Amino acid sequence: MNLVRGYIGAQRSKGSWPIILDWGMVNEVDPKTGKVVRKRKRQMHTFRGTKRDATLKMNEMVTEINRGQYVEPSKMTVADLMNEYLETVKAGGRLKLRTIERYEGQIKNHIIPKLGAIPLQRLTALDLQKYYNGLTLSGSTKEGHTLLLTLL
Repeated sequence: MNLVRGYIGAQRSKGSWPIILDWGMVNEVDPKTGKVVRKRKRQMHTFRGTKRDATLKMNEMVTEINRGQYVEPSKMTVADLMNEYLETVKAGGRLKLRTIERYEGQIKNHIIPKLGAIPLQRLTALDLQKYYNGLTLSGSTKEGHTLLLTLL
């Protein structure tokens, strides 16, 4: 396994520094020919702040990647995940129709209207606590919501 290396590029504009993560050479399958091709894989992230802060952030990212702890930034929202989960459950065929209908009702009537717009990476325990505090449902129904929210 190659270790990821990082470096800071030239300043683009005042306070804007590119962080380049170099994953080294990787094997990829060319979709046109189906042959394996070796390519250099790099990712670039823009950091706003001082060069020193950019270097600290780059070192943090490289360490997390090399330890296997890095989570790639994503724009997926709670609603996206919940809808994807519903599709997977429906296609799986392992749950009863009534269970799927109950999940769908909980997701579409409660979870998505209150939490759906929040990006997954910005969802906090406080958001979930406020959600639970606002529910005026029975204890068993709240437990059903807890089951679905464990996906987050």
